[in-house]
Amino acid sequence: MDEKTADLRDIFIETTGTETVTDEQQNDRGSLIDSDDTTVDDRLHAIITQIRNRFDDELSLSTETAALIARGFFNPQFNSEAGDDNQWSRIADAQLAASIDDPDIDSETVFDVRMSLHLITDADRKAPFDLDRLRSLRAEGMTATACADTLETTTETVNRLVRVIEAEAESRQVSHRFRASLANLLSDSTLSERLATDARRDGLEPAIDDMETDVSL
Repeated sequence: MDEKTADLRDIFIETTGTETVTDEQQNDRGSLIDSDDTTVDDRLHAIITQIRNRFDDELSLSTETAALIARGFFNPQFNSEAGDDNQWSRIADAQLAASIDDPDIDSETVFDVRMSLHLITDADRKAPFDLDRLRSLRAEGMTATACADTLETTTETVNRLVRVIEAEAESRQVSHRFRASLANLLSDSTLSERLATDARRDGLEPAIDDMETDVSL
């Protein structure tokens, strides 16, 4: 220990009356059972606000309503009903909507909010055709109706899958950090790992052009 370090150590001991430094340990995972509700709410609202500001979210919903849907997504009740692979469906979205005491919230609202918050599941990616074909058609500038005709499906199906594709692209642009933040805050470790696995898989998809780069030469 050099002279300067010794002097600093003496000042610290004189000021604090102790030779050790201890930090209060907190659970970063954010269990809904163990966490302080006020703290979780504040952090949740902050994350949602960041997402909406970053991507110019046009949903006409309050942050409080979006937070309710985010909490519902990570509710173990709905995740257990979704199966071991965490595959949600329209039925699960409808169940989540029904659990919220608001007649204006339906399954499509839940889906739209999930996409805005980058909470994408395997079930959302399921399509009656190869999603890469839809990506290519959209890149060519084809309308949803034209894509539906080409892919021999409905416009509603195309619009839904386009929203999934857009949400995945947004999530990749920020290296899935918003989805990871929500998972760490609201879910248990098992579900967090499932979403992390999804994010790693998403990162391997052919959409490198959507990623933000910040390279200083």
